[in-house]
Amino acid sequence: MYWTGVSTTIKEKESLQGKKYSYTVEKLLNDGASIVYKAKRDDGKEIFLKQFKEPTHLDDDWEDFIKFQHSVLNTLLQLPQNIIEINYEYFESHGTHFHAKAFESGKDLAKIIWPDPDEADDKPDIKTRLNLAMSTLGILNAVHKKGVVHSDLKPEQFFIIPDSSIGMGYRVKLIDFDHCIIPGLNLSRPAGTAEWRSPEHIKESNIGFHSDVFTMGQIIYTLTTGGRQPYCHSLDNDTYDSDILNRTGYVSIDKLFKGALPKELSDIVDKMLDPDYSKRPTAQEAHQIILKIFNTKPKPAKSEHITLESNGKSRLIVQTQTITREIVKSTFGNHNEIYNKQFEIMKDNSGDWFVKGYDVPPTAKDAKGNVYHFHKTFYNGEDITSKFVKIEDGGVINVGNVEFTVRGS
Repeated sequence: MYWTGVSTTIKEKESLQGKKYSYTVEKLLNDGASIVYKAKRDDGKEIFLKQFKEPTHLDDDWEDFIKFQHSVLNTLLQLPQNIIEINYEYFESHGTHFHAKAFESGKDLAKIIWPDPDEADDKPDIKTRLNLAMSTLGILNAVHKKGVVHSDLKPEQFFIIPDSSIGMGYRVKLIDFDHCIIPGLNLSRPAGTAEWRSPEHIKESNIGFHSDVFTMGQIIYTLTTGGRQPYCHSLDNDTYDSDILNRTGYVSIDKLFKGALPKELSDIVDKMLDPDYSKRPTAQEAHQIILKIFNTKPKPAKSEHITLESNGKSRLIVQTQTITREIVKSTFGNHNEIYNKQFEIMKDNSGDWFVKGYDVPPTAKDAKGNVYHFHKTFYNGEDITSKFVKIEDGGVINVGNVEFTVRGS
């Protein structure tokens, strides 16, 4: 049954004809500023189908809009298809505009940074976050080299696709170029999402490659800090626009982590977030710095921080901290043998690190009557219950079958 075009939304099982293929709607995914469907192409391929609500063929800017969209498509098809969404065709039907794209399974970067409560175990460690920063910035660099300004960057625009054939286990793609700018073609429909806008977006003037760099700086900052946006307090106080123009309330990564992370990372993000766009690096310059940081893997200074490694994941510790069941669950996932308060990591005034095990019960029941078994804390084979022992780089903390390796002491 073909769509009649009488209603705005296409119903399930209705079909419409594109330029190259016909599409049958299987499911409505979202109805917001635009309407998004999961559809099936006439050759059986699953499609991400996007319908624009405006403009329509009745609006004065319809012809200019259609010309812009098809010019954008021609440019996007010249970009490496492994770093952006795959676009099959743009077409018009019943007075509205459609995009037919590849339907891929995964999640956007926002869900990686701020996972749902039931997925808290999947929150990435610092190494993964730096890897994502390197990947996303590399994609932006490639897009800029092709002369395209995205103009509406935010974590939701980076799509993370599981891929076991790649060392890091996933692919990253930049999506949604609906509001991109192509200076070489004099094409421009800039947008910008409120809490990710650059100073140029706020001023509605001179939006360009440097504006993408600013927002990318915000994304990298938020990735590195595990979800803290650089102007989070400004968002809470509704002073974002004025604060980013004057850099009010900004705290550098270096200061936030008390020097525990590479200063080069903090410095390049500071430059990317400069209110004066002429002082910002290009995406390529910033990417080279991030690459250098990632590849050199600097060893932390003894007095600054240590890292606990377990279950293929790691946790950065910059000051005295009690390691609890909840911390192990959210960071490492292997928490069943960990008590509510299992052991304490302590840093003294000279910068040396120590560990002490808490006295824990052998068993305990939860509210449902389930019985859990717990264990004493050992360091390099020694029972450290109720006593502090100095820890060294490569030392091993054991709790039952759970093993933590200390790095950087």
